[in-house]
Amino acid sequence: MPKRVLFKLRDQLLITLLLVGLAPSLIISYETYQHNQEQALNYSTELAQKKLQLISQSISNEFNEAENLIKTYARAPELQDFEYNRFMPYLKSELEHLKPKYEKFIIGLPNGHFFNTAGGNILQGGIRTFDDSLADSKPRTIFYRDYWQKTVQENLENNVITYTSNPMISYTTGVKQVVTASTVLNENNKVSGMIGLSMPWENMHKLIQELIYENFSSINENAKVMLVSDDGTYWYHWDQNKIIQLKKSEDGQLILNENGENKVVKFNILQEKNAQLSKIGANMLAGKTGIEAIKLNESAHHFVYQTIKGSRYSIGLILDDTPIMAPVKKSLNHTLGIVLLSLLVTILLGLIFARILSNPIAQLVQKMSNLELGQVPDKRVKTSTKELKVLTDAIFNLYEKIDQQSQSLEKNQERFSLVVKGSNDGIWDWNLVDNSLYLSPRWKEILGYADNELDNSVEASRKQIHPDDIRGIDKLFTDLINNHTTVQCRFRMLTKDGSYASILTRCIVVRDESGKAQRIIGSNTDISELVSREQEVIELNKQLETKVFQRTKDLVSALKQAEQANEAKTNFLSNMSHELRTPMNGIIGLTNLCLSTDLKDQQRDYLDKVILSSKNLLRILNEILDFNKVESNLIELELTDVDLFEVAQQIESLMKPAAEEKGVAFKLDLDASLPSFVLTDPFRLSQVLLNLCGNAIKFTHEGQVVLTIKHIDEAHNEAINILFSVSDTGVGIQNTQNLFMPFKQEDTSTTRKYGGTGLGLSISKKLVELLGGDLQVESQFGHGSCFNFTLTLHKSNKIKDMSLKSDAKKTTTISQKPNSRILLVEDNKINQLVAGEILKIAGYLVTQSDNGKDAIEKLKEQEFDLVLMDIQMPIMDGETATKIIRTELKMTQLPIIALTANVLPEQMEQYLHSGFSGFVGKPFDPKELLNEIQLRLKKEE
Repeated sequence: MPKRVLFKLRDQLLITLLLVGLAPSLIISYETYQHNQEQALNYSTELAQKKLQLISQSISNEFNEAENLIKTYARAPELQDFEYNRFMPYLKSELEHLKPKYEKFIIGLPNGHFFNTAGGNILQGGIRTFDDSLADSKPRTIFYRDYWQKTVQENLENNVITYTSNPMISYTTGVKQVVTASTVLNENNKVSGMIGLSMPWENMHKLIQELIYENFSSINENAKVMLVSDDGTYWYHWDQNKIIQLKKSEDGQLILNENGENKVVKFNILQEKNAQLSKIGANMLAGKTGIEAIKLNESAHHFVYQTIKGSRYSIGLILDDTPIMAPVKKSLNHTLGIVLLSLLVTILLGLIFARILSNPIAQLVQKMSNLELGQVPDKRVKTSTKELKVLTDAIFNLYEKIDQQSQSLEKNQERFSLVVKGSNDGIWDWNLVDNSLYLSPRWKEILGYADNELDNSVEASRKQIHPDDIRGIDKLFTDLINNHTTVQCRFRMLTKDGSYASILTRCIVVRDESGKAQRIIGSNTDISELVSREQEVIELNKQLETKVFQRTKDLVSALKQAEQANEAKTNFLSNMSHELRTPMNGIIGLTNLCLSTDLKDQQRDYLDKVILSSKNLLRILNEILDFNKVESNLIELELTDVDLFEVAQQIESLMKPAAEEKGVAFKLDLDASLPSFVLTDPFRLSQVLLNLCGNAIKFTHEGQVVLTIKHIDEAHNEAINILFSVSDTGVGIQNTQNLFMPFKQEDTSTTRKYGGTGLGLSISKKLVELLGGDLQVESQFGHGSCFNFTLTLHKSNKIKDMSLKSDAKKTTTISQKPNSRILLVEDNKINQLVAGEILKIAGYLVTQSDNGKDAIEKLKEQEFDLVLMDIQMPIMDGETATKIIRTELKMTQLPIIALTANVLPEQMEQYLHSGFSGFVGKPFDPKELLNEIQLRLKKEE
């Protein structure tokens, strides 16, 4: 054979080998890759969509829970009259059961002012202000909050509206939050305000993180979730820098708006630079659901999104295609490696075979042709050439590898079929071009048919659909063909036994290059059992709502009875306090008048003991009133700037004389590292320390009593832990088990020897708990006791003015106005005598009146410089008389001092709001009465 022919034969052989052996492998490999890629993406996105529905349902449940809670609280009787002292303790108590999922309650008024359980300005009735410690601080407002506008301002028809807000940052606590609010109607079914419940961002962040890890850790570790409100604002985002935050200037300072509130920065999906992402955001805001491919950070992703039922939010999930496609690409690389290796082997063998005579080559070519036709020929070649045999073996080995690849492809297809079967879904494929329809065996099995019992046709499938549901199915297909994103629909289908099954169908559309719909592919899921369970749940919810309504009604009734009993107890104590203080005022006053006269030593000693006994009786009465307020949760702390050094010095000035009288040393042990000022309630703190110091002095006969205030360590958020302790070298306590119980003392002999009600320590323990601590006792019988508690207090920014220290010791005397005329309005004759004599001795001109009506007539007849007004009097009480003096007589500048036995704090506050200039409680100290009179006369000048 000529050399030229041999070369030609070699080239033909090589070309033939490549075309017969390698080209099919490349084609099969490519088609396998494309098929696996599509199936992997479809499977991953569909699975992710199902997982996202679970996350969406969990988030929806959170919002539904918040709305159901706030609806219940909106109907609570404590909120109907918006009385602060009534609703705030109730809400604070309820909040203890709701933490940490919810941060606080918000109570909004029609004028935009609001209360919340995080604090308030007690000086302004409990509303939130810019400085809750100042009586004239400007109120904060929620006028511009969307939840207030939706439930109150825009609620023109007086409906109960429940609304979940857009993301925001709290004015008062700075917490990122959404607020679920509900309208509060008064007894006339008119809007009287709203109540809101704050859901912190941290709780939503934690919930979503748990749901992502639970649902996607095994599927796609790079899954990213976002939560978008209906205005496009991110409420949750995998990048926390895109969550709502406070706006700051270039130097890091917070920026305030025109109302004095902190400005915030919101990040909106519609403002994303990625055009695909902002377009998907528009679809989410339109309430659409879908799966779309998207380019993110220069890599391929898929975006799955849907609305959250029952809320104003949509949820989106971004899946990275890279981990999804990694197994497919690995398989492709493996196949290409095999093909390339085969190519090299083929070329090498072709060159060798080109040297062999044409007959063996022709024989080999024939066998290869048979392979191309799918026939399996005899692998033997009649030749004695070793190289030809090797080439023949290599070709048949190549065939076997290709066959293995084909079998692998079949296994992948089988695996996909098993996945579909495992999902228990029926698959269908509608070819819109030729109107053909493929129905999988499972599709028919759901309806009770075998594969051969139902035709694969559009007509046959439509006959199975419930007549009332055909319009919904047609709309689904129309939306898909018209580029709408609706991907699922629920409907009913007729089964073989004549019943109807509830079906959920999910589908996607396949389009050509021009965007025209070619096929619609989907799956049917039998949800009959789920629908049945839904109906059961609906019925159970109805029954539960009925039971909850009845239980709530019973609880409200019981609560009213308890409130009535508590109010009766409070009224009884208030009346008893008034009735006891009135005669006590006469006893103490007449005794003081007697002491101002010439007396024998024995008479003076008797009268001093009367004064002492009266003061002890007054102290017992005050302890009973304090105990009632503590037990009724009526005490509210007033946080203000407190100088602990000053508090300690005031206690020393009050306790030291009593200690020295018993020959006991009273000492202070103050830590030099204590801050200048801390935030706490100075009155209640002093009340506790005075009680503990007084007890220590009472039970100590020799040695010392030491008040210690020490800085222990730092706490958190610029707070510090401060230890307060009172130790003594007294008699000690043998049994401390019931020491802090009301009306309890160590034993009855102690009560007889030292006296007391047994309420002091009980009240002190309750007050310490209100301040945030726990009162403890350490005692050794016969060697003394130590009472201590630790408070976590925040440092105050107030700076101590040292110039005031030098002035603090100076006493200011108010000069008496000569011949001042005072009208004494008092119905009790003894109290008239006592007060009248005290005023006359002080140099005042006194005119007396028995009731408010007579006082008004005297004020019409002559001028007075000041009025001392009792409250409870016959004919006309003091409050009514004062209002008439201020309004009808126009005497707005006339000093009127309330002189009454009603000394509860709420009563004193009421008198000052009713027009009184000042207040002196009965029984009164003559010096206290005269100082108050001189102060009011001085202000009048």
